[in-house]
Amino acid sequence: AHGFLELSVIFVSGGCGLYLADSLINPGEGSRKKALQKHASDCVSLLILNALSLVIAGVVEGYISPYDEYPFSFKLSLGIVMALIYWSILLSPREHSMLTPSHKRPLI
Repeated sequence: AHGFLELSVIFVSGGCGLYLADSLINPGEGSRKKALQKHASDCVSLLILNALSLVIAGVVEGYISPYDEYPFSFKLSLGIVMALIYWSILLSPREHSMLTPSHKRPLI
């Protein structure tokens, strides 16, 4: 029931890691330290969202997934709904979207 959410978190976290690595490989005009600080500040909200999402996935894995009282269709639906909520938060259009870095470089 939680696999869709966990895989999404893993891929987005990997994207954050690649984004941070890009700041070290291609720092632009400033120093590598400044570029890394700027990129890291862009990733903070994503990593907080990912940490909270993994806590939710852990609760589902511990309290819902192992029990046969819940039908498979409920577990599958729950996993899909959790992933949809995650992606709707992640991609929601707003002034300071989680996927719009402060210097307008693509995050993922």
